[in-house]
Amino acid sequence: MIAELVAAEKQSVESEGARATEQRIEKTNGALQRLGSEYQLPTHSVTRYAKEIFAKIPAGITLSHFSFEDGTKRILLRGHAATRSDLLQLISAMRKNSLFENVESPVENILQEQNISFSLSFSTTKED
Repeated sequence: MIAELVAAEKQSVESEGARATEQRIEKTNGALQRLGSEYQLPTHSVTRYAKEIFAKIPAGITLSHFSFEDGTKRILLRGHAATRSDLLQLISAMRKNSLFENVESPVENILQEQNISFSLSFSTTKED
């Protein structure tokens, strides 16, 4: 009986937490929509670019930095590659993607065979 009451109370607390989180998300989404309409934010979708990049990341790659420069439409990635092969797969995927061009990878990126700290930069080719 006590265990059932504890379980019910725990479920109630978790439900309240979920409702509070949903309310914060709805409030944030509303604020972002107001900002977007008030300031006429750019029409390109950084989210689309990020999804394209994240979908192509090999298992041995960990990103530590992602930035998008609106003025130049440049993306900068920094991270860690377990192996040179993992990094070369990522570079190749970015070069083959029609959303990106001018993929730049410093030669220092591929000097080591393993445990590589890397940086890549490239431009976007399309806007949403």
